[in-house]
Amino acid sequence: MINVADGNDVSQIYDAVMAAYETEGKPTCIVLNTIKGKGATFAEPIGAHSSQPSEEEWEEAIKAAEERLAAVRAQ
Repeated sequence: MINVADGNDVSQIYDAVMAAYETEGKPTCIVLNTIKGKGATFAEPIGAHSSQPSEEEWEEAIKAAEERLAAVRAQ
């Protein structure tokens, strides 16, 4: 079993998949410890797995995501 501490971190997931490819002779299980609603401003604070956000909540979430993307691109 491969335990990924931050299942919302793409690089940790990638490393786990690569480690699984290297495992021979037995099945491999990858466990991702995730945060429900990660990155969605209307869902993450309450741990919502599925919800019906209002139009205002969608707009807020999209704006926050665009700001995070811009910050990543600026690095």
